[in-house]
Amino acid sequence: MVLLSEIPGGSNGDDPNMNPQELPEELIESIVAPIPRCYYPSLSLLSRAFRHVITSQQLFVTRSGLGFKEPVLYAFIGCTPYITPSWFILRRSNIPLQLRRLNSLPHMFPGAAVVTIGYKIYVMGGYNYQPVSTVIVIDCRFHTWHYLPDMQRARYHAAAGVIDGRIYVIGGGKKQDADWVEVFDVTTESWETVPTQCPNEASENGLFVTYAVMQGRIFILDLGRVFAYEPRQGLWQSLGVICQLMRFWGSSSCVVGDLLYALDLETCVWYIYD
Repeated sequence: MVLLSEIPGGSNGDDPNMNPQELPEELIESIVAPIPRCYYPSLSLLSRAFRHVITSQQLFVTRSGLGFKEPVLYAFIGCTPYITPSWFILRRSNIPLQLRRLNSLPHMFPGAAVVTIGYKIYVMGGYNYQPVSTVIVIDCRFHTWHYLPDMQRARYHAAAGVIDGRIYVIGGGKKQDADWVEVFDVTTESWETVPTQCPNEASENGLFVTYAVMQGRIFILDLGRVFAYEPRQGLWQSLGVICQLMRFWGSSSCVVGDLLYALDLETCVWYIYD
């Protein structure tokens, strides 16, 4: 329950034993649910009860059920070796539009692979004087995080993608069939290797430029060509060095609605691949 500091007449009627009015948390939830999340930090300062409601999982269940969803951009930004990569957030409701650093999240290893499932961001591997197998998960509702079981192999500049609710991680180290691909079950929180035959044309060091998931496949930009991996059947496809995708795809890209948007940093021109 939340205690209101104001009662009719602006006092407690000179009765020191009279409790202030009480507001049920269910009512607080109904008031807060339609409000954009960017205002939650300020609202949480109103009282302990407001803070309890705002940090509860039930509030986000209620918001989802009512159809209140906000487009939010999370950016993983750094400039190694000078600036350790950190997380930033951008909301459309922010005026002016400015990236805000999330101080509650730790610095990340450069070269980590990142995927999202629902409100969770999974960060895998990276480089800390040597490739690491570390895995963390970020809860975007509360901007908290914790460790998950390590990958079976340390990886740096690996590719990753979510297919059928499972996380596939590819490469990020010397090319070898035994453990080049592994998959993470988010329900059991366990890793297992995926038997596969590495594509012959892939670079031996297994370090990739970028990756994207489209049409149920994980597309991978190698240093010299583009590959596509279809986990359901374990099939690889080489798209060659002269394919349309190879002409404009670079590290500055993202997928929206199964379309790949790539930015040419030299000309500041956007390209779209479907």
